[in-house]
Amino acid sequence: MSAIALTILFTLSNVALAQVATQSTPQFGPVTCAYDHTIGSVAPIDPDTVFPAGIQNLSATVVAENLELETEVSAIWFKDGQIAGESVSFIDENSIDENVTSPLAFFLSNTNGLAAGSYEIRVYYRDEVVARTTCLLATSPTISSLRLGTDLTQATREVIDESDDFATGTKLIFAAFKLHHFPAGAVIETEWLHNGIVAYTSSMTVPVAINSISRNAWVRIRDNNSLTAGNWELRLLVNGVVLRSATFTIE
Repeated sequence: MSAIALTILFTLSNVALAQVATQSTPQFGPVTCAYDHTIGSVAPIDPDTVFPAGIQNLSATVVAENLELETEVSAIWFKDGQIAGESVSFIDENSIDENVTSPLAFFLSNTNGLAAGSYEIRVYYRDEVVARTTCLLATSPTISSLRLGTDLTQATREVIDESDDFATGTKLIFAAFKLHHFPAGAVIETEWLHNGIVAYTSSMTVPVAINSISRNAWVRIRDNNSLTAGNWELRLLVNGVVLRSATFTIE
């Protein structure tokens, strides 16, 4: 075999080895803070960057790849620069799916409610920070848990048949959500946009102050003929600032 052929084979071998090494290097995606996460897929529920002070749980999720078995991924939570909590995930066969990815979750909990402040979570692997993010717990008005559906429960004001994709001919859509830290008399404005253009507006006034306990609220959009097919967005605003929004389609 010629020297040129040997050089080519050697180069190709090095490329292959480099690819294997790259594929096996642990990788971490961005950290997402949320009110909660699912058990099975470890998907964040209601992700955000600003949360109401007083909630009992704060979740952080991150997807990792190519982690070695029998190792640990740890997280440290900080509040205003001081350690607020720690947690550890142990990597075993049940932590890694068929795509060699590991969805990881870390909780910060306080049964008395998490205090207002600036929070940071740092994720560590082999004693190195591999991912981090920040979020804020505030006492300013906050809206959470926005859900859409075609009906609403009477007692708890929760949507039935939650969806973001509704059938052509739908006449009525409800939106339910939770209010936190609202003063009495605060006005919440509602905008329903169809294909980017405001189609319906309304407003509601908060009757009593909402402090440590959240309150359920709801709005709806109705057309006795049928709501127009297309791309829709619901915006909930206070003083012209969007506090929460959701998109959905009718098709």
